[in-house]
Amino acid sequence: MAVVGLDEVDQSDIEQAGGKDANLGELIAAGFPVPPGFVIGSDEYAEFISDISIPANDGFSEDSTRQLSSIREQILNREFEARLSTDIPTRHEKLSHSRSKPMVYAVRSSATAEDLADASFAGQHDTYYYVTPDNINLMVKKCWASLWSDAAFSYRQSHGIEHRSVHMAVVVQEMVKSDVSGVTFTADPVSGSDSVIITESSWGMGAAIVDGRVSPDQYIVDKKTNRLTSIKISDKKFMVPAVISAEQQSRLIEVPAELRRKESLTDPQVESIASLATKAEQHFGSAQDLEWAIEDDEVYLLQSRPITVMGTSTEDVPDGRFILFKPVAKNFTDPLMPLTKDIFARLFPMMEIIHGRMYMRIDHVRALIPFKLSDEDVSRLAYLSPPEAKQFSVSIPRLLFLGTLLIMGYLVMGVFYRRTAAMPDDFMVSFWQYFE
Repeated sequence: MAVVGLDEVDQSDIEQAGGKDANLGELIAAGFPVPPGFVIGSDEYAEFISDISIPANDGFSEDSTRQLSSIREQILNREFEARLSTDIPTRHEKLSHSRSKPMVYAVRSSATAEDLADASFAGQHDTYYYVTPDNINLMVKKCWASLWSDAAFSYRQSHGIEHRSVHMAVVVQEMVKSDVSGVTFTADPVSGSDSVIITESSWGMGAAIVDGRVSPDQYIVDKKTNRLTSIKISDKKFMVPAVISAEQQSRLIEVPAELRRKESLTDPQVESIASLATKAEQHFGSAQDLEWAIEDDEVYLLQSRPITVMGTSTEDVPDGRFILFKPVAKNFTDPLMPLTKDIFARLFPMMEIIHGRMYMRIDHVRALIPFKLSDEDVSRLAYLSPPEAKQFSVSIPRLLFLGTLLIMGYLVMGVFYRRTAAMPDDFMVSFWQYFE
């Protein structure tokens, strides 16, 4: 394949173009608005590293870390062969001849095992923005080197993907100078519902959203009617601007005060993005995770890949009776995402997380109350609501259980006090300062 136009690749070229580039080529052929560019095929990468020693799938170790560092260093320090050094400038000239302004590129990795149905590699391989023509070669090599980052190596290891079998294509694509950018899911990745389209957006370039450094606005569209049904506007404190000034210390800058709580998308823009997302889902035949950007009110698709981690709307509900845990429900108005669910499940083993919401078991709450109560009475007490005016009967077993707990607690504290009272004063001061 060597170096070809992005519009010259499709799904049949996935071994040479990688998942990302193959999908983009498919979108271009289907008439979607995709920025133009060219692809450096994975065969060029394979030839470039042909004499570099590649580790086998035998586990991650300290020796692996040193070996990966050596591979990255060798890739970055080598020079391209004459053919590639000629083909890249030629492709640049072809793209730029009709432009009145200097071209600025996004250089993006596209591994041959990337953006597939069972492994997305999302965030594992590098992308570089603001790339000028004289820096393309270096950024291509940096993309190749990112295939051998500790994170990418570990991801392949955990998915049983043979390291030697994965090659890297690179797409050099005209950079969209985004006024607004974001991601769109053609199904709810938490509940698994395929009746909605979820779009998250913020000001500037999309890197801040993908990296999780910005809390984006969220728009939910009904897939059948393509009508906006829900809007959540976030406090968008930071953004990655489309143009970086020479004196700028970081890519991340503060959003102007007047834009922080302003909607980043208009209703027509939300519906337009949702329409493109629906068409992409129909084209690829599965739920899609898309990246997009808006420049001068024009929407451009930057990526479309299958949603690889999907919840289920028919999630099993455990046996028992439950009460919604109000403190979490009031502070987390949306269902808990998988990472948050895992954290809460570890912190509160007595709780159950069902369909993204945290619940208390009624029986666990009842065990802490020394009265005979109905489920409704337990729920009212759990929500700190006044009980109905009626006489409660004492539960002797629970009263004994709670009394035993109190006595054991008293004894433990007594032993602790007697032991610490014999300690030097400076020890006690340090001990209490620690807990303060």
